[in-house]
Amino acid sequence: MAVIGEFDVLSLLVTYLSEETGVPVRTEVPEERPDVFVSVFRDGGVRSDIRFDRPRVTIWAWAKSETEAYSLVNAIRNAMAELPAKCVEVSSAAEQSTRVNNHSSGHRRYESTWSLMTTA
Repeated sequence: MAVIGEFDVLSLLVTYLSEETGVPVRTEVPEERPDVFVSVFRDGGVRSDIRFDRPRVTIWAWAKSETEAYSLVNAIRNAMAELPAKCVEVSSAAEQSTRVNNHSSGHRRYESTWSLMTTA
């Protein structure tokens, strides 16, 4: 039986999305932002019991231009759609929304929100 907290969905996403997109992925936005990067955080969801977790995650695709940010968020969407086939701990990944969410710093940013089902 799995122990609560044994599976870390954010660590998985940092590694997986970095490999799939070829850009740095972080769980925090660095003070000095690279021109192109991805940030991911958990913003909700529920643990249904000791074995299953239903995290909701938000993924920000940051870039110098809106076109680049949109291209990056589409690469993320494709990677996330393939996640259940590539990771045994993830049984489903459903996109909730994707939208532009530009930052006051001048960085262009797209936001993609996903609901996952994972084994804990």
